[in-house]
Amino acid sequence: MSRETVSSPAKETTRHTGRILVIDDEENIRSTLEEFLSLTGYQVDTAATGAEGLDHLGAASYDLVLSDLKMPDLDGLELLTRIKEDPALSPIPFMVTSTCLAPFNSPLIVLAVAIPRSL
Repeated sequence: MSRETVSSPAKETTRHTGRILVIDDEENIRSTLEEFLSLTGYQVDTAATGAEGLDHLGAASYDLVLSDLKMPDLDGLELLTRIKEDPALSPIPFMVTSTCLAPFNSPLIVLAVAIPRSL
């Protein structure tokens, strides 16, 4: 992933380049992350299940995987295990996300762990 600075008379904006795969079973979380990352310049693909995420990983090249920790079919840790067992996929950085409820039941996205490439 890289960055480029775009200058305009009003302000200077940093645009990122790179491709990110977002895997989360909750549609609102997927769409929020996709919108935010896209606005900053990343190309974003999404998957609703761990199995769908593995399909994406087999079909395209990614600079980062953001995966929910708790998913019904294949949780984030099992997905990480499968990715790290595949020599073609193991170099991809992997971040696990989790959602929790703040006071008054408003959802928060918490980036829990960045998994090192060498794991």
